[in-house]
Amino acid sequence: MDLRKLRYFQAIVEAGSLHRASERLRVAQPALSKSVRALEDSLGAPLLIRHSKGVETTEEGATLYRHAAEILRAWRAAEADVREQSREPGGTVSIGAPPTLAHHLFGRLSSEVAAVYPKLRFEFYEGVGHHLWQQLHAERLDIGILGHGDGSDSIIAELVAFEDVFLLAPADHPLPPTVEGLEEIAGHPLVITTRAATGRSWFEEMTRQEAPAFDVRYRVESPQVAKELVERRLGLAILPASGVLSELGRGRFRIVRIAPLKLPRVLACRKERYLHPSVAFTRTVLRRLLRELSAGERAAVSDAEGARTSDRAGPEAPLLTPGSRSRRRRRRV
Repeated sequence: MDLRKLRYFQAIVEAGSLHRASERLRVAQPALSKSVRALEDSLGAPLLIRHSKGVETTEEGATLYRHAAEILRAWRAAEADVREQSREPGGTVSIGAPPTLAHHLFGRLSSEVAAVYPKLRFEFYEGVGHHLWQQLHAERLDIGILGHGDGSDSIIAELVAFEDVFLLAPADHPLPPTVEGLEEIAGHPLVITTRAATGRSWFEEMTRQEAPAFDVRYRVESPQVAKELVERRLGLAILPASGVLSELGRGRFRIVRIAPLKLPRVLACRKERYLHPSVAFTRTVLRRLLRELSAGERAAVSDAEGARTSDRAGPEAPLLTPGSRSRRRRRRV
């Protein structure tokens, strides 16, 4: 049996629809449908029931799904063991990161690793914290970049950096230059990035001990959707620095740092893969890239603040207050 067909089937079942599976796998829907039909023909049984909201498994499909997870897990373990005996690390390393970070990390990581280990292959996934954590425990990811530092019996977690957190508003919004207290945003409708089905977002997890009751109006998976909602003046988006870097200096949004918040960036790795040479090397590169990105974010924000300060015509121009900037300098010394 073709392992690729099993992977496609597993992804379709977990996504709940061909459309969502197509987006996650970056494979055309007709190819996925053809793969499912081939499995059904091979096994002589229907595997999926299609309906207006997506797909669900038949009894036979549920049985295949359980076995597919075991087969694919065994194959990954066998591949890792064989590759580990090779003098040059190879095989496949699967990595998941939030969409805001993936844009900045995956390309640089690929270039640096390919220069040392050209045979190594990557599988990149984008998702938010709860989803990536689930994928790590399901053994579908080797490494995940998370927003919390808790490990588990099967996961090793390492805190490597912090990201500043920003509020994105329409360009003419009368926000203060810096949000010094969370009560300043408590009365605004908010847009946050999360998977609504998994409960609280990273923002809600960070602020659950705070007194203000926040008006979370929209929960979205995509930072691009969050920005569109802000442009339509439907709410203010809360994003990490990696999600606002591309907007600095463009004048499209008002970008304000939320001083009390720092988002942890944690490298989480499955214990059984932690010491594998290719995974260990990938973690080393990712650790450095995350720290460089964090430092670069701070520098970019400082540069944008300096430009806005020199050009401003009114009190709403600076991105950060002089006090915030001086405190930041003292921390860097």
